[in-house]
Amino acid sequence: MSTGKRKLNKADFMFKKRTNEVLVKAPGAVAGQQFMVADLSGCTVYVLDHSAVVTADACSDCTLVFGPVEGSFFLRDCTNCTVIVAAGQLRTRDCRDCDIFLFAASDPIIEASTAMVFHHYNAAYPGLSAHFAAAGLDPAVNRWTAMYDFSREDDSLDQPHYTILDTPDADPAWAPAAFALPGPDAPPPDTPIALLDNSAFVYSPDSATVVPLPAPAQDSAQEPALQPAHQPASQPAADPPSASPFTAAVAAAPDSAQGDDGSPVATAAARARAFIANLEASAAEATAAQKADAADQLAAFTAERQARIDAAHTANADAEAALALAQAPSSNSADSWSASLLLALTSAPPS
Repeated sequence: MSTGKRKLNKADFMFKKRTNEVLVKAPGAVAGQQFMVADLSGCTVYVLDHSAVVTADACSDCTLVFGPVEGSFFLRDCTNCTVIVAAGQLRTRDCRDCDIFLFAASDPIIEASTAMVFHHYNAAYPGLSAHFAAAGLDPAVNRWTAMYDFSREDDSLDQPHYTILDTPDADPAWAPAAFALPGPDAPPPDTPIALLDNSAFVYSPDSATVVPLPAPAQDSAQEPALQPAHQPASQPAADPPSASPFTAAVAAAPDSAQGDDGSPVATAAARARAFIANLEASAAEATAAQKADAADQLAAFTAERQARIDAAHTANADAEAALALAQAPSSNSADSWSASLLLALTSAPPS
């Protein structure tokens, strides 16, 4: 008995092993599924739709334009690429000489990457505002400059690992990138994001790039089906994370999870559990190679998360001990002065 649902062809949700091509997915072609690009050279990619998760691996000399990504956008082993993306989170690894025009709902993470230049998000295309909403991204919460570098102490990497150009003076060549669809009846490009100078986007047809739409795909009975991507349960949006000693510990986890008692340590643990649960759910539908890569990511993330939570527990315990010492009655004024000094030192924000 047919359920009426069309089986998805996994080949429709990837671009692989292409050279010097223009590759396009029009609005509605991805519709919240996962997407992958890999082994591209000299290509221009337009994915003008919202996605669940995106992986971009081993691309060189490419331009990658992606609509809003609900979860993570993984950029790995890429060189000399220009990337325009809005995502729940950006993670780069082993990348070099890339320009990224970024909207990020949580702190971006780079690892083993160098000469990365980050710019204010600049895309506009028909339906972009609606795709932001479909991906659950709040245009008012953009943490694209709150970079966390896992390799900040790695002397084997050329400096600087990254540069942030966050003002018109710092990025004088910045300009909106409007992508229009062909045809006189096509709706104009739109965006919910203000420009770098905080002004509103105004569409000018003369400055837009017209994106050629691909011919309708033909169904193929030979291709394996792709099941719908894992969709996490809807949760209320959390406040954007603030700078604190625990920011690094929770940067790689979803902002939607909160600890039972509201403490930073409990929140870090809850967010980490939510992140791991999403990874495990997505891994159930991945290929063997993707599962192996996800397992490596999960092991590294789990070790890093535990180390940071242990450090946070230790810091809390030290502060509580200092507080108890400072509040304890003492007839020795020198002891009281020492306890107060210790409390001040342990309570001071990190430099």
